[in-house]
Amino acid sequence: MALPDLPYNIALLSFFITIVLMLFFLITKKGRKTANFIMATLLLLFGVQIFYSFSVSDPVFTYFMGFHKPLFMLRQTAFLTGPLIYFYVLAFSKSIEFRASQLYHAIPFVGMLVYLIIHYSGSDNFIIWLSPLDLYTTICILVVILFYVLLSLNTLGLFKFSITEWFNNLKRSSHLSWVQYILLGFIIVWILNLNISAVWMITQKTDWCAYSRSIYTLAVFIFLVLVMFILMLYPAVYYLPEKYKKITVNEDVKGRYKLLLFDYMNSEKPYLNPDITLETVAKDTSINVRVLSQIINESYKNNFNGYINEYRIKESLKQLSYTENKKTILEIVYESGFNSKSAFYAEFKKHTGITPQEYRNQYIHQHMINAN
Repeated sequence: MALPDLPYNIALLSFFITIVLMLFFLITKKGRKTANFIMATLLLLFGVQIFYSFSVSDPVFTYFMGFHKPLFMLRQTAFLTGPLIYFYVLAFSKSIEFRASQLYHAIPFVGMLVYLIIHYSGSDNFIIWLSPLDLYTTICILVVILFYVLLSLNTLGLFKFSITEWFNNLKRSSHLSWVQYILLGFIIVWILNLNISAVWMITQKTDWCAYSRSIYTLAVFIFLVLVMFILMLYPAVYYLPEKYKKITVNEDVKGRYKLLLFDYMNSEKPYLNPDITLETVAKDTSINVRVLSQIINESYKNNFNGYINEYRIKESLKQLSYTENKKTILEIVYESGFNSKSAFYAEFKKHTGITPQEYRNQYIHQHMINAN
């Protein structure tokens, strides 16, 4: 294989992997249906952008010179990437369903299509890289995607990112690690995608553009391959696995186990240990590990990590509500059983909708009112 052909072969392979992943999320019965459908749509748009970048690259563009108008309109689907990332975060982390009233998020996309239709009506010839529209739409797409990525990060409380923490979350099959990877991956890929246009528009040097395109193609390929590996090695990161479908637990026995678990959690407080595991709790309560996981999954609609974090959040709320408590939030983070501040903030905002400091300020304000 000649070296110049390598980016094109990688691009075609990336497009194929994108379609395979899209079909996987469409047909899988696991996970949340709405979230899976949004991810499939997101991957479809991703594939469209890979095709667009491929079709306008040197020297492949010679085969598509007569199709620049439809190709450029196809490019505008990138305006939908940001909203879809945001909707996926909402559907995946909070089970929020998409509603027709949310269609206003498509206004930038629809508005650009209308403008292009009007613009094309007064132009017979249109060459993408010779039109100033390429620069303007690139900037607009970047701004829209950046806005929705920041909105998604704010929703999850993930403005701080730790590689070590991400690997630890991944090993524990934490759903947070999956969303972090998806967001980070799309950020990097879209920056490189827009970099292709920027390099061409600023330098007008074809060889620089080819170099930039090669980096983008490789980044896309790595991102998609890692998605496949994560789904194969850690499938529980994006759904609650139905491992216990064939296990039948008597309702009376289940009730006794739930009571035993409740007493254990409140008396021993194992959630204060950041390294607590399902196996440890099963051993301490003398409950079969698979049965214990099934009870948590079915009775509390949560996985083990989510179940433990609920207790940790309750502990932090109790400490934050003590107006005489002079401990810093970071001290409360570790005393509640969390091993990182970012994980605590993400869970806290998911459960309360506000930050720990805002929650503490509410109690301080109420205490001052009562004192007066």
